[in-house]
Amino acid sequence: MDNFSIDHKSDEILDERTRSYFEEVKSSFTIGNYRSAVVMLWSVVVCDLVFKLQRLAELHNDLTAQQILREIDQEQEKNPNSPSWEWSLVLKVKAQTGLLDAVDQQGLENLQRQRHLAAHPIIKEGAELHRPNKDEVRALMRMALQSVLTKPALVSKRILDRLLEDVAGMQSLFAYDDELSKFLESKYFSQFSAGVAESVFKILWKFVFRTEDGPCDVNRAINFRVLRLIAKKEPALVSGWVASATEYYSNVSTRIGIVALLIQFLSENDGIYHHLAEHAQLTVRHGLAQNPSSNMLAAFVYENDQAYIAAVEEHVRTQVGHTIDSAVWTAFRAQKNTEAWSSTARHIANLYYSCSGGFDTADRRFAHAIAPDLPNYGLADLRDLMELGGANNQCYYRGRARADHAEVKNRVLALDAGFDLTRRPYDQFMSEVA
Repeated sequence: MDNFSIDHKSDEILDERTRSYFEEVKSSFTIGNYRSAVVMLWSVVVCDLVFKLQRLAELHNDLTAQQILREIDQEQEKNPNSPSWEWSLVLKVKAQTGLLDAVDQQGLENLQRQRHLAAHPIIKEGAELHRPNKDEVRALMRMALQSVLTKPALVSKRILDRLLEDVAGMQSLFAYDDELSKFLESKYFSQFSAGVAESVFKILWKFVFRTEDGPCDVNRAINFRVLRLIAKKEPALVSGWVASATEYYSNVSTRIGIVALLIQFLSENDGIYHHLAEHAQLTVRHGLAQNPSSNMLAAFVYENDQAYIAAVEEHVRTQVGHTIDSAVWTAFRAQKNTEAWSSTARHIANLYYSCSGGFDTADRRFAHAIAPDLPNYGLADLRDLMELGGANNQCYYRGRARADHAEVKNRVLALDAGFDLTRRPYDQFMSEVA
């Protein structure tokens, strides 16, 4: 049984103008005006091809698209009453852009023929107009959607080439992911079909997690950010992409720095780790052993959250002189978007700070693990911090404790102006605060 839905597929039309025009086709089809639907459908296809070329020319400075538009303009100027430029447009797009293949061309040729039959009387047959039936028109609408209307202006290979060229020069321009996301959404992501998104994701995976040459090293950080944004945009699809090509996605570098990026990505995308082949999983586990900070993000290797949290707590208790940087803490806190997880993450940060093995270590740990999240601390989190930190004089006797713990004091009093900080064990934590 054919479950294809015209309505659902038309929701995938990328250009808002085309989507609006196609509604007219659907309206004519619904009320049985099949001739009108066919005539309008051809016009919609032609308009959409022009829109795609204009997008390429204006947004991506595509020289091929610019040339095709100039040639079509010239054809129209030479013979303004002739529609011959419409088929010329189809042939040029097919030959020069990669947007259409031979099958697409055949389908569009049939649509144009049906359009002419529907719009012009056949004199030899009594000057009657052709009457397409419902199934014929539905088939034409389906072909138009699949061959043209739901395709992005850039085919996947060209999208990737342009995207990589753009982002390579933007490592310092977009310091924050939300800015980079807005740029990519406007220029690229809005034109992604699921197939294009998968193709781009697949190549970026190779560049970020496998290839070790100079250009990939230079652009690895920005390509990693783009890869994460694609995964964030398509969270329901990413796991399936990896599962359907396990061998490809399991071919990863063993370089510690690259494996650390892979571990971060796996921590942000549930289910992918278990789709990797055993040799890739072993590479990840070896990376965890070599890079203590990565253990913070390794929930995916444990059977449940309880085992994972217990392992992280043991890790921060034993690594008394080790510093986990702010980026890891940010990724650690971002693994789950629940208040329960946020509270657990703050407790682990408090524990990490309280296990500092020296003044300098405590300085760094407060700066990396506590200070960035302190504005989000509730009273329960603050009590936990003061109780744990107050048990280690490396935390409260250090020089910077006066300023750092004053920030904690201000947060406590902002939440409860009557909170008694002179009671034990809070008094020890605040001993250096004026």
